[in-house]
Amino acid sequence: MSAKQRSERPIERAVMTVALIASVWACAPRATVDVSEIMNHGRCAHLEPGATWVTLDELAEIRGVQLLGMETPQATPQASQVSSELPSQHLLAVSNGSQPTAGYAFELGRVSASGNAIELYLNWHQPDADAYVAQVLTSPCAVFAVAGYFESLSIYIDNEHFASLAPTEPGNR
Repeated sequence: MSAKQRSERPIERAVMTVALIASVWACAPRATVDVSEIMNHGRCAHLEPGATWVTLDELAEIRGVQLLGMETPQATPQASQVSSELPSQHLLAVSNGSQPTAGYAFELGRVSASGNAIELYLNWHQPDADAYVAQVLTSPCAVFAVAGYFESLSIYIDNEHFASLAPTEPGNR
């Protein structure tokens, strides 16, 4: 082997190494999601402060009304039918607990993905101190449909860590 051939080998190895790393990186699963708000309500029943995965049936209970034309909250043929049409969506419910007045609400800020992790940033709106609001206990919550591949979800409210969850089977808790 000539000196020129020996000097070209490290370059070939470096190129092959970079190509191998790039192909492995490109084939590795990455968090790819679509997050959309499906409910933002001021009186959420049966929902504790925090973040949790919910089913479509539980969504009706949280809202405190009949959903999708169901005769009773326990009768779920329509809910099952709808959930089969949305097989890859997870339903995420977020609550900040009971509040002393109306005027509190969540707003979806941004979603970022890094590797297999998702970060969901929410803004928490409170009424101004001098605002005229109803003097009634409220339980604001928001429910988000999270569709796509991910291995972990971190939720931030006003840029402070609020909760972390692992995904479940879509439609199940």
